[in-house]
Amino acid sequence: IVGPSVSVGYLGSPELTEKAFTMIDGERAYKTGDAGYVENGLLFYNGRLDFQIKLHGYRMELEEIEHHLRACSYVEGAVIVPIKKGEKYDYLLAVVVPGEHSFEKEFKLTSAIKKELNERLPNYMIPRKFMYQSSIPMTPNGKVDRKKLLSEVTA
Repeated sequence: IVGPSVSVGYLGSPELTEKAFTMIDGERAYKTGDAGYVENGLLFYNGRLDFQIKLHGYRMELEEIEHHLRACSYVEGAVIVPIKKGEKYDYLLAVVVPGEHSFEKEFKLTSAIKKELNERLPNYMIPRKFMYQSSIPMTPNGKVDRKKLLSEVTA
């Protein structure tokens, strides 16, 4: 975001200010973390930069995987958590709030969900592991609390 109404920075946090603000053509600009581009006067939104990862040589959008996962028959809610091993991402974990189903075992539910995902996504985007919960943690402003979720799944 560029313009005269852009803040000069975060109060008392020069490190955060340096990461989030820059100058473009002599004007103060704020880095929103959104990925997109302008073409023929139209703004095209590609998602959040912080939800884009590289796993085993493939760049992928976590939101795209979540979209297809939530569209599966037996899924009420879902979040993809990329799990790191050292400095690199090792695999994708799907945290799922299951919808109605008649499967007696979790592995059968997982197989059914993976079968649907295989029809929608390339193999490298299919989560390796699945974890089932009754709800997804949310922040007070209604967004998925990814930090809390990551601490829960890596504990």
